[in-house]
Amino acid sequence: MFEGSDVTGYDFSDADLTDASFVGAFGSDVIFDRATIDGVHWPSNGALRSVRNAPRQASLLRPRQEEIVAALFGAFKRRHARALAVLPPGIGKTAILAELLRRLASLKDYRAAVILCASLVERDQVIDLLKQQNIPIEDGQTVRDRGKIRRGMALVMTVGAYHVLRDDDLPATERFLALKMSHIVLFSLPTGPSAKETARLIAEAEPAILGFGEFGIDESNAKKWLSRAGLDGKFDVAYQYGFKQAVEDGILIQSEVIDRRHVARAIYDRDLEKFALSKSVTEEIASDFRMEYDLRDAAPALVLVPSVEAAERLAEHLSNLFDRFFEGDDRKLDVLVMSARSERRSLAAVRGRDVVVVATATFVQTMNLGVFRLIGVLARVPEPLMARLLFPSTARAAADLRVLDYVGSIADEAARRPG
Repeated sequence: MFEGSDVTGYDFSDADLTDASFVGAFGSDVIFDRATIDGVHWPSNGALRSVRNAPRQASLLRPRQEEIVAALFGAFKRRHARALAVLPPGIGKTAILAELLRRLASLKDYRAAVILCASLVERDQVIDLLKQQNIPIEDGQTVRDRGKIRRGMALVMTVGAYHVLRDDDLPATERFLALKMSHIVLFSLPTGPSAKETARLIAEAEPAILGFGEFGIDESNAKKWLSRAGLDGKFDVAYQYGFKQAVEDGILIQSEVIDRRHVARAIYDRDLEKFALSKSVTEEIASDFRMEYDLRDAAPALVLVPSVEAAERLAEHLSNLFDRFFEGDDRKLDVLVMSARSERRSLAAVRGRDVVVVATATFVQTMNLGVFRLIGVLARVPEPLMARLLFPSTARAAADLRVLDYVGSIADEAARRPG
């Protein structure tokens, strides 16, 4: 309807734009007051500028999400607030954040928000999902050149990426805060060196800060993170969604976990890297995955390994085996390595394809695993990732996902939680 059009000055107030397409559209000073936007296809980032009264989808949030947004808005709207939210996978964190940003935009003190992500993968996912929610996103390079964020916009970047803002006059943290944001969101709590950088930023920052805590199997690791980062007493828990409550509400449904630890168990006990690359394990994995792809529709699969080097070597071995297994077959099963240094690190490159992705547990720990239908585990995984393997992001994903555990830790946890 509006594809490729210049919509400068258009007033869509009260309009029903259901399923409309704005792909390729551009312009500024566009008004969407009270417009209905279910199913709308939006243009690329930044094509629409100075959008007034950004539209919101009717019935976008479920009652529990509304409750969470109300709690976070109440805590986060105060100046200098330090609020923490602990939510399970599948609750719709990005939709909650999008609605929270809309409500914050109504406040006189709100200027702009910076959303800090733990990885490039998470950053790319958050940008895509917020754009689908019609949240105006700033371009990082433009912000660096301009030196500040435009009012009403959101900037999504990785934790620590603000170091690129360093100049001769100001250290990185001061230069970051000079971007003139009023609110900062930690989309997930960082670990390792990034946690220390984040702690330093929080200690020096005046904007209100909201942190989304990682959800562990039995309880949040938020307290542990706060303690390690030296932030005890710095945050107030604005909302905590208990594990048992999430299961009772049907938010968390356990996936099917198959214990395959008998494969080359002796090798694993001595050397995890050697285990992942042993001939018997590689052939066993190839056989397992071939069987799955004889039965299932086109969908990507994932193999978790202990290192990028192991991923590259295992991918080569699996590719050769699959070529042999599927010789003469109409279907072809590709294998690719996904890492921070690979060209294809986005899930868009594998969604709906017959492809096996080989990656480290560290790389995928912030990735949406809902696109995968089969996951083989040949590495130790941290508790938050274990929780997401056991309880995928949606009930549909849980019903479709099978986890082949060649290490045994996930199978042991699943056995403690029958059904």
